[in-house]
Amino acid sequence: MVLTNSNDILKGSARSTSDFNIGELIQETCQMGITLSGGGHNLAAGVSLKKKKLNFFKEYLNRIYITKNSQSKNFYTSVISLKSINKEFTEKIYLL
Repeated sequence: MVLTNSNDILKGSARSTSDFNIGELIQETCQMGITLSGGGHNLAAGVSLKKKKLNFFKEYLNRIYITKNSQSKNFYTSVISLKSINKEFTEKIYLL
């Protein structure tokens, strides 16, 4: 999830995996009054919320994610060699 700040309103976009419906979760936060608006589908969602609710929003998302994904899963999009891990690589990871 990436959020931007504009006049104490955070707006963002989220991406997920096929086994976790981020759009449904964002819609739940709207119904609960945590977020101002949002929605999407299984793989992507958009959201807006007041900046003062950010910590509550993060805690709620983490709690629900852990509950729904209690079994550990690992997903890889690519494999890199150990030779590729250098100072430049770690600096780019840090920026992310």
